[in-house]
Amino acid sequence: MNQDDRNQCFYCINKSFEYFVKKVNRELKSAICSNCYDKVTNMKDEYIKREKFRDYQNEQLKKAQPIIYEICKKDNDIDYDQILKKESSYQLKNCKEKFNEIQKILIEVEQGISESISRLLFLVQEFQEGQYNDLLITITLGKSMNFLEKLDADKFRIEQDKYFEQEFFNYCRKLLSSSVQNGITTEIVEKIKNCIDFPNFLKIIGDKFNNPENKNKDVKQNYYGFLDNKQLKKTGLGCWNQKNLLYYGIFYQDDFLWGIKVILDSNTQFSLYKGFFSKINEEFLINGIGEMFSFDENQTQHEYIGKFYNEKRQGEGTYIWKPNDHKENKYTGTWQNNVFHGQGSLHLSDQNIIIQGSFNYGVPIFENCQITGKNIPQQDFLNYVKQSQKQTEENLIPKQQFVPPNNFGTLQPQKQSANFQPFNQNSLAPPFAFQQQQSKQPNQVNNQTPPQIQGKFQFQNQSPIQSPFNQLRLNSKP
Repeated sequence: MNQDDRNQCFYCINKSFEYFVKKVNRELKSAICSNCYDKVTNMKDEYIKREKFRDYQNEQLKKAQPIIYEICKKDNDIDYDQILKKESSYQLKNCKEKFNEIQKILIEVEQGISESISRLLFLVQEFQEGQYNDLLITITLGKSMNFLEKLDADKFRIEQDKYFEQEFFNYCRKLLSSSVQNGITTEIVEKIKNCIDFPNFLKIIGDKFNNPENKNKDVKQNYYGFLDNKQLKKTGLGCWNQKNLLYYGIFYQDDFLWGIKVILDSNTQFSLYKGFFSKINEEFLINGIGEMFSFDENQTQHEYIGKFYNEKRQGEGTYIWKPNDHKENKYTGTWQNNVFHGQGSLHLSDQNIIIQGSFNYGVPIFENCQITGKNIPQQDFLNYVKQSQKQTEENLIPKQQFVPPNNFGTLQPQKQSANFQPFNQNSLAPPFAFQQQQSKQPNQVNNQTPPQIQGKFQFQNQSPIQSPFNQLRLNSKP
């Protein structure tokens, strides 16, 4: 292919291209000449002149990922390998390689190698939409760390052993006993005891120790831990009691960076998060990879390990919940806004079934899922539901008396409820709304759980399914 061929307009193939499409769009040609551009009636704004294309794409990259963009663009004076975990370090390396490839193709496209433009647009979109939560948290902390000289892992361990042993755990029990039952107190204290895997780059040594048990006038009454000497702000390892919240971990200048956050919902309910925290609207919310553990009002135990975005489950993660009967149910896969969404596997032990495939805001997409279980060979979920409905009709209504209405037995798609309420992190009900009691009507679903599944969902080996989900799938996002 000669240079002239590579410069040809994708429409008329007669003249050289002068305009590029700004982003991936299957309805538009990637590169067109001036004449063809003049003929475009719809979506003319989706094109940009050739000489402005490179600057435009770089501006979009910078706008979407400002921190990653600046790091990739120039060599930084911070040695991130010293503070990044292996996975994050590898992720940053991939970001730099992708950024360099984008810059190389931008130059090629500008020079007329137009066959590279499709790959370029997909690379740019991929870079813009990348999820770099853990990497960004660490880098942001690293860039703002003027306290790196205070890091001393050995001294940190000595101070931890000195101040955060039996006396501290007694303080925690005393603090919690006025709010929650003894069993809950024991559970929380054990979690705090086992929180010892502090990140190396956050082992900050404070200047002064504050013990609220001492009645001096300078003592902070709701904080047990280290302060700095200058402003007496929480800096280093500490435990902070704030209304119905308890924070234990690493602080810097009153900001909570890493550790455990406990939310006390009642004397029998609590939620516990462990990981990195960001200050969002005066609240410290977990972000990136972390853990969650809780008991709800029914004493159901919940556990989650995976990715968070502003204290909501978002991205890859595994969620396990155990009702009072101690049968373990589990979902492993992707999450969106606190409900399972995307590819995943749902194991319901009380019903002896496993559903694998695509989920749409908590609901299995029937035609994209497989189901298997006790006495149920693996098969398409849609076919299984259809056969079960057919069995229901035959078992419940004699054929000679049955005159079905036009839409009987058809699976109707459900539209998303207009009053969708995102999952309430303080209640931590299971991330679904399977109804198993006949007395509870579909419109009585708890408002704190998304209305993914309404109606009964009873998989039984002998009895047919009664109105399985009542819908095929959700068609719209919340």
